[in-house]
Amino acid sequence: MTKSYSLLSFDGLIDNGKESYLSSACFNGLIEIDRESGSVRMINKFPKENAFMYLLHHKLCKHGNKIIFTPDHAKNIHVMDMDSNDMICVDFKGGYSGAARCIDSYVWDNRLWLFFSNKGMPVTSMDLSTYEIRHYPELTESLETIVKDEDQVIFWAELWKDRGQAYGVFYDSGYLVHIDLTCRKTEIIPAVPEGKRMTGAAVAGETAYLTERDSYEVTAYSLADGSTRTYAPEHSLNLAKGTGYVYSNIVAANGKILLVPNFDNRILCIKDDRIAFFCHMPKGYRDIEEDGRNSWRRFYSTQRCGNVLRLFPAKANMLLDIDLKEEKAEGRSYKMPSGWMDTGYYRDYVTPYVRESARDAQCMYENDVVNLNDYIRVLESDTVYPRPIPRTEQNGRAIWRLFQ
Repeated sequence: MTKSYSLLSFDGLIDNGKESYLSSACFNGLIEIDRESGSVRMINKFPKENAFMYLLHHKLCKHGNKIIFTPDHAKNIHVMDMDSNDMICVDFKGGYSGAARCIDSYVWDNRLWLFFSNKGMPVTSMDLSTYEIRHYPELTESLETIVKDEDQVIFWAELWKDRGQAYGVFYDSGYLVHIDLTCRKTEIIPAVPEGKRMTGAAVAGETAYLTERDSYEVTAYSLADGSTRTYAPEHSLNLAKGTGYVYSNIVAANGKILLVPNFDNRILCIKDDRIAFFCHMPKGYRDIEEDGRNSWRRFYSTQRCGNVLRLFPAKANMLLDIDLKEEKAEGRSYKMPSGWMDTGYYRDYVTPYVRESARDAQCMYENDVVNLNDYIRVLESDTVYPRPIPRTEQNGRAIWRLFQ
């Protein structure tokens, strides 16, 4: 097993008095943090979900004394009572069988709105009081002109949302998608020249700011008249080279357009007619390279809290709070208690996984969760098979016989 997973990644955090709550992005775990001491403990697993699923949940929201865990890869919306820690599961698919991630969510009009990666799963909402689920296939039907099949990716980055309006870039294309939740309409906007591949969007006033694959440049598209202009970084920045999602995030907040690179340790902003320096990453910041998170973006989801922009860590080793007024960033890392990977994680995750696979005679491959040493350790310490191997028989023959 990969012990680096004790350093927590997560895509949302809810404060409740003396405690904070999050869902681990590396395993199925509901985590509680003591806000005063910073101590971390696991409360439970989320019911009806795979124990080892990456990125079970995206954002979290608070409604009364309930915390709502919005799905990413999860099969359910999970609602936790903060007084009792009781959990209920809400099936949001309603007969839709498309394999789609929930890329983003948004609370508006007393409903939780879910936006999915693929057309096969339509925009969905849940009433925050009754947990009633509604689906809106009409909001993605208009995408048929550019969507080739149900499994084609539509969204792969956080959307911009405000007052019932949502804007997101159509994955790996030059299209900007505008979803109007108030009148249930979708508009497809060819925002940049053909051949450009957009990765993220943020809207300020009548302008949409768009990031581009393999480039530090940003395109500003006028929602009023369709005109465009391009912003490039100052030459003096000498930014670290990178490909693909060069920017992890683009965010419009408090009259500023902030850019968080995936490869450089400086946070940038659009200033006047250029892309300029905003602030440094906090001391101790680093990218996680030692496990499966090394292919993730640094941050997936963001949250605005007054003058603070919060970024939740994916590949990053810490949560970031960016003070938009003071133009500085602070970071906090959260880690499971020392020894937990060898005790709680091994007992509650690795052991049941190996037992189930061995009893079902499933073929297992070494991965970040279980390696050969873990597998042998469980088999040596547990009665997995229905009868012991006779000591008088050659090991190879005994193994062959058991597999019959």
